[in-house]
Amino acid sequence: MKAKTMRTFLSLTARDTKLFFKDKGSFFSSLITPVILLVLYATFLLRIYQNSFKSGIPPQAKVPESTITALSSSQMISSLLAVSCITITFTSSLLIVKDRASHRINDLTVTPIRMLTLSAAYFASSFLASMIVNGLALIASLIYLHASSVPITASMVAWILVDVVVLTLFGTAMATALTIWLNTQGQATAVGSIVNAGYGFICGAYMPFASYSPGLQKVCSYLPSTYATTVIRQHVMGSSIDLLKKAGLPTSALDSIKEGISFTVSFQGNPVPTDVMYGVLVGFSLVFLLIFILGTRLRGAAQR
Repeated sequence: MKAKTMRTFLSLTARDTKLFFKDKGSFFSSLITPVILLVLYATFLLRIYQNSFKSGIPPQAKVPESTITALSSSQMISSLLAVSCITITFTSSLLIVKDRASHRINDLTVTPIRMLTLSAAYFASSFLASMIVNGLALIASLIYLHASSVPITASMVAWILVDVVVLTLFGTAMATALTIWLNTQGQATAVGSIVNAGYGFICGAYMPFASYSPGLQKVCSYLPSTYATTVIRQHVMGSSIDLLKKAGLPTSALDSIKEGISFTVSFQGNPVPTDVMYGVLVGFSLVFLLIFILGTRLRGAAQR
C-alpha cells in the first residue's frame, strides 16, 4: 500500500511539474523575473550601492576600487536571490488555482487518491519547479559575481546553495498556504502582484533595515522574511566583507557597514545567530505546510 501511495505521489508530482513547464507563459514569466531584477539592479542601483559604501569608508582607509565593486555586486546579488527565491514560488504554485478554476481537480478528487497525497504532490512539484528556476538564477548570479571580482570559494557556493534551498522551501510553503484558499486566476494574479511588488521591501532586500524607522524595524524583526534576507546576504557578501578586513578597515567602520546593509539582524536588542535564522525559516515553513495540508483537506471534503 505504501509503495502504491509513493507511485501515485511521484506520478502526480511529475504531472504537476510537466504542466508548469508546459505553460510557457508561467515558465518564462518566472524565469525572466531574476533576469529583470538583475538588469534593474545593475542599471539603477549598482552606482547607489557603490556610493553608499564609499561614504561609509574613512578617507584614510585605502580600499581598492575592485573591493567596492565586489561589495556592491555581492549586495545586489544577495538582494536578487532573496527576492526571486520567494516570488518565483508564487508562480509555480498557481497550478493549484488553475486546476480548481478549470475543474481539473474534480478528476482527481473523485478517485481513491488520498488528499494528503494530492497536496504533497502539489507542494513537491511547486518546490521542484521553483528550484529549477532558482538554480538557473543562482548560476547566472555566480557568473556575475565572478565577473565582478568577488572571491568565490567552494564553501561559499555550498552555503549559498543551502540558502536557496531553504528559502525556496519557505517560499513554497508560504505560497501554497495562500493559494490553496483562492478560487480564480484573477485572485491568484492579484496575490502574486502584491507579493512581487511588496516582498522586496518587507524582506529588506530593496532597502536595508537600518533605513527604516525604529518601529518598523521592530515589526520586521518578527517576520521570517527578515532572516531569509540576512542569512543569504551573509553568505553572498562574506568574502567581500573579508576584502574590507584585509584592506585594514577599522572595526568600527566595518561594523557600521554591516549594520547598514542588513548583514546582521537583532531581535529585541540581541544578535540572532545564523543557525537560529535557519530554525526560524524551517519552523515557519512547517507551519505554512500544515496550513496548506489543512486547506487541501477542507477544500477536498467540500468538493466531495
